[in-house]
Amino acid sequence: MVHVNPVGDTEFKNSYMVLQNQNLGEEIRAGYAGNNAINVYIGVNNSFIRISDVEIELLQTAVPVDNYSWNGYKTTIKVGDKIFVNPVFLPANATDTSVKTWASYNTSIVTVDSYGVITGVAPGTTGIYFHSNSNNKYGSFDVTVEPVAGGSDIVHNFTTSGITSDFFTIVGNTATNKGSVTYDNLTLTTCLKMETATKISFSITENKTLILVLGAVVNGTNEGANKNVKINDTNYKSNADGIITLDLTSGNYEIKKQDVANLFYIKLQ
Repeated sequence: MVHVNPVGDTEFKNSYMVLQNQNLGEEIRAGYAGNNAINVYIGVNNSFIRISDVEIELLQTAVPVDNYSWNGYKTTIKVGDKIFVNPVFLPANATDTSVKTWASYNTSIVTVDSYGVITGVAPGTTGIYFHSNSNNKYGSFDVTVEPVAGGSDIVHNFTTSGITSDFFTIVGNTATNKGSVTYDNLTLTTCLKMETATKISFSITENKTLILVLGAVVNGTNEGANKNVKINDTNYKSNADGIITLDLTSGNYEIKKQDVANLFYIKLQ
């Protein structure tokens, strides 16, 4: 196989071999099928012999990325929304348009996976950035996440959803050996353990009533009764049934451990 660059003459390391291409335009690329002739000569001391029927491969010169634009994205999304971010690289004929790295400046507001799918986690504004494989080009843009519109109840059932939520940001460990609770005609058997590192964050844009279901009857005793939980660093105690009810105004909230307890269910109504 003889390799010929698309533009200009090419000299091989072997000092007596010179390849000359004639009438080749700058736009030739690998797979060129035009009628321009390629003459190949082998010569010594400026005496050349023309060789025919030589297999030729036209080498493509890599075109690096030097800029980008964005296509198919929103700058404002709702909590729980997922959208695909598709950077359009420039120039249009760039050889490698893949992304090497996606990242979020604040994953508590927005996350992004390795495919460029971003997810609204909690209200706020943060940046998404990337590096291209070609030329390590850096780009970023801001995403604003808005709360889910009010008007309906928002619930989280640890039995069915674990710590995965489109509305709440939940950090902590679950357990299935802490008894069971019946609430809202549901049998709840998985709880979030209220430990030092446990944290539940959320935001609301209208007044809501928060209900935390801690109660679990074990051997005839409601282990969720009279338990304190911190809500925005203020302690609130559950009733004899293991339930905390609190009226909230619009704003940002964070639930943390005060006493050792087990949280089975969250409801905002």
